[in-house]
Formats: sequence, C-alpha cells, structure tokens
Amino acid sequence: FQPSAMFKQFPGLNYTWRTLTVRLAGTVDSAEAEQRLLGAVEAIYAEYRESIERQHQAVQSSLDLHTPEPRLESRVRFSDSNLEIAIRYPVENGHARDIDDRISRAVIREIERDPNFKSLNGGAPKIEMKAG
Repeated sequence: FQPSAMFKQFPGLNYTWRTLTVRLAGTVDSAEAEQRLLGAVEAIYAEYRESIERQHQAVQSSLDLHTPEPRLESRVRFSDSNLEIAIRYPVENGHARDIDDRISRAVIREIERDPNFKSLNGGAPKIEMKAG
C-alpha cells in the first residue's frame, strides 16, 4: 500500500510531480553537480512552466486556496561513498513520458560533458526517474 495512492488530484490541475535521482561518486563537488543538473532540468521546465503556473493560479482562484507556485526542488545527500542528487519537478500529465525522456537526455549530456562527474565503482553514473 502506497500513501501516494490516497492522493486525489485537484480539479483543474493537469500535472503531477516527478523525481529524478542521480547517483555520482562521492568525490564530485556536490554544489557544482547540483547546480549543473538543476540547470539542465530547468532549461526544459522553462518550456512549459507557464502552463503549470496558469493551472496553479486557476485552482487557487477557484478554491480560494493560497499555496506556493510549483517550482523545481533539489536535495543532496551522501549515502555510503556516493553522492545522490534528487530533483523534483512538475510535468503535464499528457506529456510526462516525453518530458522525462528529454530531462534524462539533458542530464546525461551534462554528466558526459564534464569528466569531473566521476562514475560509480568504475561504471556509469546512475539515473532513476519516478513519480512523486
């Protein structure tokens, strides 16, 4: 049983939240890695941000509910000898797969662009996408 299964979408909202998690070697500069990966996600989110913000404003007006506008969120944590960066972003329901694909590709390009983004245990950095 997942707590998220109890979540009910507000009428008028046609977006959901996704989380991208990237695991890199623990020797990577965490602040730089977070900034660069967040920038890669932000570049794609900027293309549809207005639609998400319009939906959010419409729901706030109709329900007289005041909440912060949807925005990207990032978290950094160390686990074992790895660095984990999680970026949470909203996606429009009908375009989630396409947006996830584009974001994954942008993040991979960013990782490949910099030799300082070291691999994990001699392998490639790990990227995980999930709803929520």
